[in-house]
Amino acid sequence: MAIPDAKFIGLSSADPEAYGLPRNVGIKLNEKDVSRAKEVANYQWFAKKEWQTEIKRMLQSGLKYELDALANKDFRFLTTHYLPRKLKEKDWLD
Repeated sequence: MAIPDAKFIGLSSADPEAYGLPRNVGIKLNEKDVSRAKEVANYQWFAKKEWQTEIKRMLQSGLKYELDALANKDFRFLTTHYLPRKLKEKDWLD
């Protein structure tokens, strides 16, 4: 099954700076993460420039970001600030 119009609205590697997020929301990439990111970069559905930029930025920073990290800090921030702004600004990856 495929959903061609799906959007990725999760944390991207540019979000901590763009959204003023605490630095400690990053999780250090392990060897498996690095290997998987390189593998995913070769998939056809991640061939778009935006996805390639995201994958490269993640590998360069050595960090990954997950919404759980924000929810653990302050669930209200996630639901009242972060996600509404992402949706309003259409700040997602296609």
